[in-house]
Amino acid sequence: MENQQRKTYFAREATGLTREVGSFYAMIGNIMVMGLGYGLVFAFFSSSLYPGVDLPYTVAFALIPAFLLSAIYYLFTVAMPRTGGDFIWVSRILHPTAGFVGNVLITFTLVTTNGVVAAWIVLYGLTPMLAGLGIVGSNANLVTIAGKVSTLPYSFIISLVILCIFLTPLFLSTRNVFRYLTVVFGIALVCTLILIGAFLSAPHATFISNFNRLSGMNSTAITSAASSAGIPSGFLLSATLTGGVFTIINFLGFNNSAYYGGEVKHSEKSQLYGMFGAVLLGAGVMALLYGAVYYSIGSSFLTDISYLSSSLSPQYTAIAAPSLNFLAVFASPNPFVVVIATLALIATSVGSITAFTFVCVRNVFAWSFDRLLPSWLTNVDSKRGAPYASVILLWIISILTVVGYYYTIFFQFYIYSALAYFIAYAFVSIAAIVFPYKKKAMFESAPGVVKTRVGGVPLITILGVAGLVASIFIAYSSVSPAVTPLVGTALVKELAYAIVPLTIVVSIVIYAISYLYRKSKGINLDLTFKEIPPE
Repeated sequence: MENQQRKTYFAREATGLTREVGSFYAMIGNIMVMGLGYGLVFAFFSSSLYPGVDLPYTVAFALIPAFLLSAIYYLFTVAMPRTGGDFIWVSRILHPTAGFVGNVLITFTLVTTNGVVAAWIVLYGLTPMLAGLGIVGSNANLVTIAGKVSTLPYSFIISLVILCIFLTPLFLSTRNVFRYLTVVFGIALVCTLILIGAFLSAPHATFISNFNRLSGMNSTAITSAASSAGIPSGFLLSATLTGGVFTIINFLGFNNSAYYGGEVKHSEKSQLYGMFGAVLLGAGVMALLYGAVYYSIGSSFLTDISYLSSSLSPQYTAIAAPSLNFLAVFASPNPFVVVIATLALIATSVGSITAFTFVCVRNVFAWSFDRLLPSWLTNVDSKRGAPYASVILLWIISILTVVGYYYTIFFQFYIYSALAYFIAYAFVSIAAIVFPYKKKAMFESAPGVVKTRVGGVPLITILGVAGLVASIFIAYSSVSPAVTPLVGTALVKELAYAIVPLTIVVSIVIYAISYLYRKSKGINLDLTFKEIPPE
């Protein structure tokens, strides 16, 4: 009778997913969502939108919310190690709508990031590489090809092909997906470290000399134009605090192993190493990269050239944006460094496409398992254990996001990701605050680490309060006027903010429709969300 009742609550009696992820794979999965190579692009974004930002210090600031939220997610994952992560926790502790909205925001951000990074591979990867090879080899044809690759329809077609290729590993078993991610991670890490070495080998005077000799631009003219535009020459605390939003975005993903928590072995140990290990490794690489870049390029010159490029100044004439992999050409003008610098970004991006979608597939699976979406989305390949129906759905949506990136303005202003994530984190933080009191029996039956108290107050509650404050501050920082598009009409500027509220509204509508539909079929979703799903 009990089994029949649980079958009514959920799509079936068991998920069909198996525990194949250990601590090392959990860390790899998290670091690939964070993206070791994305700092090459985010340095350009931060420097152009927040003049006066100190990039190395943003790493230190970003560590605070990263450690804080890692601790919250870790404790919840140990307490409720289920596929879907915060969807399960928040929907059971606060309300199903809050859990669904927050998890949809995370999932939407990840799946749209597929379109973003597929485009970045072309716009910030292949284009700078071809332009750089043309510069160091005095080959005008390569520079011309770089310009053509970055224009429609070529850029769209290349991005679409790359996306489809690197979504195919999701049809493999979980173990083989993580083996592939480990290989790609190794390539990204080695290439990033070589790039750091290239910057450290070129003092600022050497970089400027190479820039003036090879770029067709003049550093003095760049500095003068930026100064005339009012760009500060030193660091500003306000710019560093708010400009750190892109470094924080680079940290997003440290906790993604929570979303496939039902597939992680020895959760208490594996999630600890997986989450905190990813944060420490990512922070170490970012700090080394930004420190090396300031040593070679110089903080002020990076700000000046980034601002002039993004504002379409006639003083910036290069065919590629000043992402760090392109600027590496002037630190070490040889073909090997040019290719390696770009490979750091490309390896990161193709691995992330797989890692992003792996998480999205698990979240969609969790929604379907709880009957918010059709139950056929929980279908699992009996041989490989891959939830192929959800993979196919996410594949189709990912293709649409590439179209959205190139042919609309919505996904080009990636700052929405921080706002979406930290609204979701705010829900999780509130759930952490009330968990020991609202779900007392569940809290008391959790493993000992979850029940840790400080001065008689549950640690998870204390962390929840701090996490809520941090989430509100970062969400506010992400909607600062500085992040609106630098060019465009007032309508374009408003649309850049519209993605997150639209996503919230759509997710509420989906939940309401599902609730009413299931009710018409005699299934009460209120009862479903009082139960923890089976493994």
